[in-house]
Amino acid sequence: MYAIVINAGPMSSDDNEVYFCKEEPTFAAVSVLVKREDDKPSVADIHKFVEFTPKNGRRKHEKHSVPLERLVYITESVNG
Repeated sequence: MYAIVINAGPMSSDDNEVYFCKEEPTFAAVSVLVKREDDKPSVADIHKFVEFTPKNGRRKHEKHSVPLERLVYITESVNG
């Protein structure tokens, strides 16, 4: 069992949400092309995400994809 702590609001520990999932969270990177005004080749902007399917929360049992900047930490339970 994994516990995933996500910052859900302004940078404050009171705004953290904890999700629990059986499977190990994964990480993904998405490349987004940024259009330039000077007609030169576009530049890719990389966005990183942590992905998991929680057993709790408002959208439990649905895949979550959260920006990596909002990840506080991940722990693995010994009892899980």
